[in-house]
Amino acid sequence: SRFGVALSLVAAFVVIIVISDPFKGLIYSQMALSIQLPFTVFLQVRLTSSEKVMGKFRNSRSTKWLLYAIGALVTWLNVMLFVSFF
Repeated sequence: SRFGVALSLVAAFVVIIVISDPFKGLIYSQMALSIQLPFTVFLQVRLTSSEKVMGKFRNSRSTKWLLYAIGALVTWLNVMLFVSFF
């Protein structure tokens, strides 16, 4: 985990040096996060809906599909943001 933290710090430092406009750098970082977000959301819904992982505390079927619908909406909004930037 220390290697991951060091790698993140080095990457952030390189980005700070390369990008001269801080506002543009913030926009780029938020776009990168919006691309990563759907992977995290859908993985979390899958894990919290799994009986193997959560046991009796897993999501109900209706909650699972509601969460998938919300994840799809967030993904669609992120794609629209990404498209509007270009």
